[in-house]
Amino acid sequence: MREAWGKRAVVSGKVGRQAESGRPVVIREVKSIEIIDKPEQGSYKHARGVLPWKQGDEKPEVTLRRMRNA
Repeated sequence: MREAWGKRAVVSGKVGRQAESGRPVVIREVKSIEIIDKPEQGSYKHARGVLPWKQGDEKPEVTLRRMRNA
């Protein structure tokens, strides 16, 4: 735990949430903790799309909005 203190981590266990917002407030019966390495500055510029896109295809923001609202 000392290695993870103050760092971002993925924690698995039973999650208790605030009733109003759904925000997680406590994790009990912790099963695993995985420390997330801090990404290199500007690393997002190396991201690439998974699906090919061509003129006339639906824009990503339209696709996301459609999927979210479905």
